Amino acid sequence: MTKFKKSKVELHNNYGKKYICDTLICINTCEKDASELNYLKKSDFYQKLKNTDGIGIIEVYRGATKTKFESGKLFLEGDESYDQLHIKTYQMINWCVRNLTFKRLVKLDCNFLTYTNVGERTRKKICGVEKVENTIYKKKLKQYFGSNGRPFLYRDLKAWLNERGIILDLNQPNWLEDGMNYYCGKCYRIDYEVARFIAHSNKSKFILNQHNIQDNNGQFPFAVEDVMVGRMYKEYQKSKCKEKMFTEHQKTKSSGDGTKKLLYFSHFLNPNYLKIIELLVRSISKSNVNEVCDILVITEQKFEQEIINIFLKYNINIKTLILEPVFKNINESNEERKNHIRILDAAQMRMRLFEWEHIDDYKNILYIDTDVLIDGNVSKVFDVLEKDVVYGLQEGTTASEYFGRSLFPHRRKDWPVPYRTPTFSTGVMVFYNSPSIKELFVKTLKHIKEYVYSDKNLPSCMEQPFLVYNAIIDKKYNETKLIGIVKNNPNADDINSEIVIFHFPRPIGDFYKKYTRMNNFLN
Repeated sequence: MTKFKKSKVELHNNYGKKYICDTLICINTCEKDASELNYLKKSDFYQKLKNTDGIGIIEVYRGATKTKFESGKLFLEGDESYDQLHIKTYQMINWCVRNLTFKRLVKLDCNFLTYTNVGERTRKKICGVEKVENTIYKKKLKQYFGSNGRPFLYRDLKAWLNERGIILDLNQPNWLEDGMNYYCGKCYRIDYEVARFIAHSNKSKFILNQHNIQDNNGQFPFAVEDVMVGRMYKEYQKSKCKEKMFTEHQKTKSSGDGTKKLLYFSHFLNPNYLKIIELLVRSISKSNVNEVCDILVITEQKFEQEIINIFLKYNINIKTLILEPVFKNINESNEERKNHIRILDAAQMRMRLFEWEHIDDYKNILYIDTDVLIDGNVSKVFDVLEKDVVYGLQEGTTASEYFGRSLFPHRRKDWPVPYRTPTFSTGVMVFYNSPSIKELFVKTLKHIKEYVYSDKNLPSCMEQPFLVYNAIIDKKYNETKLIGIVKNNPNADDINSEIVIFHFPRPIGDFYKKYTRMNNFLN
């Protein structure tokens, strides 16, 4: 893996290898500023950056037909023009959040050492080396900081436009008001949480569009990217204030009242699936899941912190339940069967939910596989609950090995249900927290254990045939209510539909193809 000298920065690709650094320096540059960039890279200031542990450096250009990253250079899609700097900055922050790992991001103009539009005395006040180094190295707990903070004045914008020969033929918008505080675009710093808010929030997209107004001359007079970032930070502060108020409200509610909603999933064995989990979490962050329900992850100790970190990256808190495998020490000489049991053990963890000490705090429960994406209002899924049964999406019939055929009697005439009884996928299930569902899960776990410790052939598709079989026998399932709300193996036509949960079960066990399908769909 290629690394930058002393910067703990790893080279990025599409499947998990990322820049990892404390402070990410994004040098804003372009082809016509090559001499300024060259001067910067020969400076003592730049050498200090390169030799400081924990600092990563990338150069940011625009003008590419498709965004790409090569040898420490980010080429963003779109035209390279000064009145598009607000778009370039937004694209840069968005790309860095989605592809890199950092604590702080510094936007630095490549010409800050050679800036001549003002006198030398003023330049030093705006972006002198000492000011810039303070931004990079000092006050690391500040979420938004820069080399020169100032209040916005509309007359300054008009003077700036006049200097460049841009005639302003638009009225002053009411959102561009005097007194807004921001840091000069020559050098400012935002922490990861602010960057994530800018990249993901609808508020930030709205602000971007406000600055992207084009006048009758085809110019963008309000494309002041540093003011834009200052406004986005102000919205971030408002969102944190609302979040704090909501948290305080939640604390006043009585716990253990059994009225809350819970979404949960489990992860064991395969570390590659952490990348798929991040896709799931990205989708959750864009939905209303965090407003509607708590999130629980059932996992093993070695994955707990990594999963927590993935959620924290998107400002989501979760609960965890750590469980040990049931069949960890089973004596099985057949390696193929032993591996099957190992995977089956991981798959059945979803039914050990009732071992969690806080389960009685919840009334409505939604289970999802990790290969799922969520879009829209998850309340629609909980709203199907009427009876004390497991609601799953209709898929297959009892005639299939995947849905319990081998668990029924050998002779069809002895079956308690018709041979092709419609069944359901266990990839997405919603149900009440009830003694009846707990009994179904415990019964299914015992059924699995019985098969594992016998000479019987284990059915395909892991735990699903067992749970489907027992739900059918006990008449504790509904396979129709989730139709139109959940979709298995979705395609592009489903993106703007009423579907809330998209499940990607195929190809079974093929991480690479599954990840690619989900990533393409999400993007």
